[in-house]
Amino acid sequence: MAWVKRTFKRDWLQKSPSLNSVSYRHELSNRTVWEIKPEKENTEPSMLTREDYYPREQMFTVFELVFQIGSQIVKLHANPNIGGGDALKDYVRKLEQFRDLLGRFLAVYKDHYDRDRVFVMKEFLNSDTGPSAVYTSMVAVGTSVTHDFFLDIASCEDKARLYEHKEKEFIELLVKLSKFITSAITDAKTAVETYKGRL
Repeated sequence: MAWVKRTFKRDWLQKSPSLNSVSYRHELSNRTVWEIKPEKENTEPSMLTREDYYPREQMFTVFELVFQIGSQIVKLHANPNIGGGDALKDYVRKLEQFRDLLGRFLAVYKDHYDRDRVFVMKEFLNSDTGPSAVYTSMVAVGTSVTHDFFLDIASCEDKARLYEHKEKEFIELLVKLSKFITSAITDAKTAVETYKGRL
């Protein structure tokens, strides 16, 4: 197996006393597999020769956005159960949906910001149909009297909540996260475009 593309990037969402970070890991690797030529599929295996096989490239994708919040690690990732091209397009869609939610929250939270009531915006990141429908990744961002400001991130396996008591720090965190997600989207889209004939 050989690496075709490897990108890793990490940034801190919060530092002392909370060491919360976000990172993305985008990897494409390939290997050559030898398959029987279609016209030789019904040939007795012991009768096959070297010329009856042809090489085919098989691509493997690992694209994930990883949050480390406290002791929790939450990964939003490309679906490994579908083809690489479709998995990367779905991954980009999830990240765009996440980033757009942050943008909508930043645009309207002031209209609802009142410590006497809860204001939450949330999105499920997996579509209602297709192979990802059985997974329940979601994000939520909001404010409440009991939690001040918070960001919930849940994958199909784990969930974590990030808290911030100060409005200014929380808004800065969301802006920073939105820029980081945009960087991950750009990198993933470049991979889709660069390797589209091979995925």
